[in-house]
Amino acid sequence: MTASTSGLECSYAGGCTYEVTAKSLFQMISANSSANYVEVCDEMCVLDESSSSLSSVQCKLPQLSTIYSNENFGIALESKDLDSGNYFGTFEDNSMVFDSNLIQTPTSTATGACSVGMSFKKGHVGMISQIKWYMADMDDVTKDKFADSTQF
Repeated sequence: MTASTSGLECSYAGGCTYEVTAKSLFQMISANSSANYVEVCDEMCVLDESSSSLSSVQCKLPQLSTIYSNENFGIALESKDLDSGNYFGTFEDNSMVFDSNLIQTPTSTATGACSVGMSFKKGHVGMISQIKWYMADMDDVTKDKFADSTQF
């Protein structure tokens, strides 16, 4: 790469043209666009073939999804279904924690603290809005702290 657009200002909606000057880049992208592409803010910059040449590539910047742009411009919508199906943790069946079934308690033979998690798409995060807390696993003093409480 020998140069790229500098000082470019674009809106959250994207669509602005970004240029990268690099020998043979256009040929590489044209030959295999899934392996070769320009990435901006962890998103693919869409190649503009008609404006690109052998020595430079022009692409359209993607929309930028942030909390602000989502709330004010509707760039991306909140999703309640981020379940990737890729779980990890100390339970025998970590998927049970995410199954919306509050009756069955996951079991673990691990010693020490228990943990559970789920991976999300690269560049994305999840926010916990609800948790399952297994009251049967608590002593009476701890249960009293959480009974009828929405704050921890």
